[in-house]
Amino acid sequence: NQDGILYIRVADQFLQGNWSQALDLYPWPFYSLVIAAVSKMTSLGLEASAYLITASCAAILTYVFISMIYELDRDKTVPFVIAAFVIVFFPELNETRAMIIRGHGYWSFYLLAILCFSRFYRLPRPSYAWGWNLSIIIATLFRIEGLVFLLLLPLTLLFRQGWSRMAKLKNFLTAHLLTIIGCLGILVLYLTGVDTGWVAESRLSEPLSSIQQFLAVLSGGVVEHAAIIENRLLNEYSADAAIWIALSIPVIICLIAFIKALTPVYTLLLCWKPGRSLCRLQAWAKPGLLWVVFLNLLIIAVAVLNRYFFTERFVMPLVLILLLILGFTLSALYDSWRQNGGRQQSWRRKWISYAVVLLLIANSGKALVHSPGHVSKKYLKDAGNWLQRNAAEDTRIFTNNVRVSFYSGDLKSTKKRPKKMITAERLKKWSKGDYDYLALWVDHRSNLSENKVIGLLGGKPLQRFANGEGDLVLIYRK
Repeated sequence: NQDGILYIRVADQFLQGNWSQALDLYPWPFYSLVIAAVSKMTSLGLEASAYLITASCAAILTYVFISMIYELDRDKTVPFVIAAFVIVFFPELNETRAMIIRGHGYWSFYLLAILCFSRFYRLPRPSYAWGWNLSIIIATLFRIEGLVFLLLLPLTLLFRQGWSRMAKLKNFLTAHLLTIIGCLGILVLYLTGVDTGWVAESRLSEPLSSIQQFLAVLSGGVVEHAAIIENRLLNEYSADAAIWIALSIPVIICLIAFIKALTPVYTLLLCWKPGRSLCRLQAWAKPGLLWVVFLNLLIIAVAVLNRYFFTERFVMPLVLILLLILGFTLSALYDSWRQNGGRQQSWRRKWISYAVVLLLIANSGKALVHSPGHVSKKYLKDAGNWLQRNAAEDTRIFTNNVRVSFYSGDLKSTKKRPKKMITAERLKKWSKGDYDYLALWVDHRSNLSENKVIGLLGGKPLQRFANGEGDLVLIYRK
């Protein structure tokens, strides 16, 4: 993935000692620092180190998820197999396992932080407070959204039933212990004349600026979008609906991303007697979980209204919370099956049970295997590797795809070049460039087919790489 290439390039800059250049490339570099550190300690390549981190985070997430279910289970009746099945075979996690993304680290430490916080909420021990503080800070270092939970999740402690006012305040401050220490440290540095401009230049102020942008969109942006819809799509009789359409578009974007991430099968299962699943939760845990859900919805609303763009990965923190509920839902379904006679039940109930099991298997297994027509990016890696093997070290290579550039050995490039869709005009310009190899990425959605590209360049390529969807890399040598 393109973001992963950026993270590895930043990690390479760290290994070379070019810290300022690395920070110029990406100003929130914790993930790249971890990749560089793992590579240094294990002598693995940067890409292999990133996958080792992903595997480690997957193990942490699995352990924490199962522990979280047993922490929330009121009657301790959820079978281990069900809890493990939900997280180990969850499609979205398995589909992203080959990606080098910060999300793996963020999701695992985000859920670990919620586990530690729930234990501190139930029993305020210092060890749980330290676990919460460290976990949520590490999660925030992976993704800045963690700052929202770091600052706002402890507010639930001020409304905890059964504690005195002093106990609530004491536990609230304990939950913010490292945050308070960090703020005091920055204040001391500022008062002693040490330059603290890096705080403003970092991404720490990003959540606040996002909220300001969100409020600006609510006050004026929605009205502007409504005016565009009214002028271009609606007539005088339906103009009053413009504002509602403008507001519904972000909701639809979120719902599509949410259902794709959770999968339609799991979405339907969560709608099956939700009260029966929720009643299995510990009573003390429900307010905290509701607050976590609200904070996630707030982050999602701010993100989608600011950008009008959203992917499944952005809703994963909320989906992980709902997967906890799904564990109780599947356990309730299993209990219902046993109470109705198990294998001795009527043929109709048997077929319904078999259908549910088959749906779960199909839903969970699709991410573990490449189904026909699965869109693979391996052809880009193969093209880049071919160039690295066959081109001399001082060879000039031009490509319109950053992945091909990366795998051809262009690791030290500090310029994040975007993918450029091929057009006849660009092809004419590129064909006149000063290079030794031309590696053309041709997307299947491009207006130029493979035959047209070959015709314009006046000959067949030296090498051709493709996937099942019709995406190509054609390599020419001048």
